[in-house]
Formats: sequence, C-alpha cells, structure tokens
Amino acid sequence: MLYQWSIFAPAELEPPLIESAVHAQRDPERSAAARRRFDEAAGAVAGALDGSDYLVGERFTVADVLVGSTLAFTERIGFADELPANLRDYLARLAERPARQRALERTTATTAG
Repeated sequence: MLYQWSIFAPAELEPPLIESAVHAQRDPERSAAARRRFDEAAGAVAGALDGSDYLVGERFTVADVLVGSTLAFTERIGFADELPANLRDYLARLAERPARQRALERTTATTAG
C-alpha cells in the first residue's frame, strides 16, 4: 500500500488539482471537469482514511507526506473547506507534526531573510 499511495498522489490527485486551478478563470468548464476528477480521487483517500489516522496502518509514512502535501495545495487555491471532514482532519493532523512545524519555520526564515 505504501507504494500505491506514493504513486497515487502525483498520478491521480495532482494533475486534476493543478488543471482545475490553472483553468479556473480561462476555462471554467474544463476547471469544473478537472475538479470532479480530483474530488473522485480525494474520495478514495477519504475512504482509505475512514477510521484511520494515516494511510498505511497506524503510522506516518512517506505516503502521508506525498498525499498530504498534495491535499494541502487545496488551501492555496481556495477549496480546502470543501474537502470531506476526515480529509480536513487529516490535513490538520499532518500540519501539527513537529517536523512539519520545523520545516515551515525554516522556510519562513529563509524567505524572510
């Protein structure tokens, strides 16, 4: 399952998510179609997380890094609030991880200086 989820993020989540964002203004119909594909893929993640904190067993893995970072992009493009509740909870759990906090602090320090 680890490898499947690691491939799922760049193959099934990212393309329609980026396509939806890129075409939101120029081609709303294309954006909406891509968004539907993203929602379907995100639904698979939501289903896999049903009753679990992480995608592979009960431990944090690279699959969570890849899938979580892709899902987090929904915050930047404005529809994270529309994700299923368990995906919003998942993103919040991932954001609270100490390593994530340290990485954000380093990124902020690097871009501020």
